[in-house]
Amino acid sequence: MPLIYFNCPEKTFTEKAKNTMAMELTELAHRIEGIPHTEEAKNKCWIYFNEFPKTNVFRGGKIINENILSLEVNAFKGGLDEEQKLEFIQKFTERIRFYATNVNDDEVPVYIIFRDVDFCNWGVSGKTITMDDVKNESGS
Repeated sequence: MPLIYFNCPEKTFTEKAKNTMAMELTELAHRIEGIPHTEEAKNKCWIYFNEFPKTNVFRGGKIINENILSLEVNAFKGGLDEEQKLEFIQKFTERIRFYATNVNDDEVPVYIIFRDVDFCNWGVSGKTITMDDVKNESGS
């Protein structure tokens, strides 16, 4: 049940590529997390594409004017172990690079940062939720 903020320069992905990639990334995230493969479960994975002008990325205080992609992945603390995170990073990077336009696969940095969120800090519809809630509700 990750909540993912995907930051990328404008026109890195076509609209069709974003739609297809969002579905693939959702399915990958659920497979890696061990969430049941149901429509209800898919609806619990959120991906926000934040596109910005290339001139809004700076390194060393200077505009770099190149495609640098970053994902901020918010997931339940303890929901993913180190091995799962590594698989997540590898598979997500592979799929993202497949769909990116105007970039050289070997040179495009894809930064993926995990934020492990305590259950008491994850609110949904006015209450907290746990991984067990997600797994049990999604499997029914």
